[in-house]
Amino acid sequence: MKDGVILINCVRGGLMDTDALIAGIEQKKIGSLGLDCLEHEEGIYHLDRRDDIISNRSMAYLRQFPNVIMTQHMAFYTDAAVASMVRCGIEGIYSVIMKGDYPALL
Repeated sequence: MKDGVILINCVRGGLMDTDALIAGIEQKKIGSLGLDCLEHEEGIYHLDRRDDIISNRSMAYLRQFPNVIMTQHMAFYTDAAVASMVRCGIEGIYSVIMKGDYPALL
């Protein structure tokens, strides 16, 4: 790929090797990087982490570069998706209480 390439990943964090991204930024092979997902991000996003020390050093290191933008992965967060999650949750609670139907995972 050409030097100074712009990479954007808003699909799956595991599609990109974080160490390779860091090397590419440091070597200026990657000119700009936009991410809303990152390898090994499990347990970091969608939780209140204001008082925690995040245990993903690579994430912290990537965020400090001026040509890297990182946001939370929000693709699922549409009105339709949220309505579906709420509806499924309420239907599940109803089934347990009214019908005694317990999900297979319990």
